[in-house]
Amino acid sequence: MRTCVTKYVGWLLVIFCLNMFRVSASEYEFELLNENDGFATSIVFSIVQDKQGFLWFGTAYDGIMRYDGKNIVRYQHEPSKPNSLGHNNAGNITLAKDNNLWIGSWGGGVLRYNQQSQQFSQFLVDKTPGASLGTNKVQSVFEDQQGAMWLGTRDGELYKFNPGSQNLKQFSFSKFQKDYFTHGGVWDIAETSANQLWVATTFGLNILEKSSDTLSHFIPVPDNFSSKSNKIRQISVDENHTLFLGTQDGVLLFDTKNHTFTPLKASDNLSVGVVYSMIKTDFNEYWLSSDRGVFSFSTDDLTLKKVNLGFDDSCSQTLFQDRQSTIWLSCEGVGVYKISKINTFNVYENLKIHGGAALLPANDNSVLVSTTQHGIQKWRPATDELTRLDI
Repeated sequence: MRTCVTKYVGWLLVIFCLNMFRVSASEYEFELLNENDGFATSIVFSIVQDKQGFLWFGTAYDGIMRYDGKNIVRYQHEPSKPNSLGHNNAGNITLAKDNNLWIGSWGGGVLRYNQQSQQFSQFLVDKTPGASLGTNKVQSVFEDQQGAMWLGTRDGELYKFNPGSQNLKQFSFSKFQKDYFTHGGVWDIAETSANQLWVATTFGLNILEKSSDTLSHFIPVPDNFSSKSNKIRQISVDENHTLFLGTQDGVLLFDTKNHTFTPLKASDNLSVGVVYSMIKTDFNEYWLSSDRGVFSFSTDDLTLKKVNLGFDDSCSQTLFQDRQSTIWLSCEGVGVYKISKINTFNVYENLKIHGGAALLPANDNSVLVSTTQHGIQKWRPATDELTRLDI
């Protein structure tokens, strides 16, 4: 719908079109940005938007890029400038509450960019007093509700970093490790409360109870250590504190109360492969990038469905939605796609609601349709499910 059209006028437009055909073309329009637009690389591992509206892109080899909608400003390591970016492999960007950038680099430790002073700081192994990491390869950075920075490293260690004092505290997974496996890299970090921190690793999911410094470990497929589902790369938390986990082999739903894993199936029953990125959009769908391109699902319909973007998205890597509702998708070897919903609507066709006389949106995201021949029908747009209500 056009954003200027009110919710109820929008429903009237749907009724007007109930007897028409279903729209099958892509719902999205896109623009490809590449080196011609100043994007030095298409290998982008993270995207954030700061308070001024600038978009920041963390890259694998070419530093970080800032985009204002027209122009790109590149930040790279300059040996002659001590306050420049400390390392060009700077793919893992997080925007802190103070609008400063924290960057996990692959070889340069943790980097911080102060937007006010426009200077970078660098925290390295054995070179920063009180902040010595076990490795300079930092794979994930997360700011918790109290403002502490949590760092996940390539060797599978988790650290809590105090930006003010620069004190560093290590949390070890060693008690869960056995001779035949290690946790490997820490891929993602999320929280469901001020006390509970979730950590995705190469070998399962961990929860840290911060009040007691207690770690617990959960493995999706405990009887098959080599299962690709055990390698968890992404964590997304819904409003009910359910976790959706992007793995090396699709998506899992994790029930935080019962500690159970449930695989989400694709509509064609084929695996989507590796999940590289996962976001929740402002239109209540989760989008994920995978070996087979971009898929979506919702809490009302947990089936993974291919998103028809209108281009070959098999190169999909990183997803991000900005405050203007535009979705950004990096495609390795191609560029960065800017994706927007087309200002149109789809049409639902069903003989039972031909001649619909009135409708009313319900609180559970369904629509009540009054018909002349089939009574009151309850329609769920997310699943196209139609149910007659007996009165």
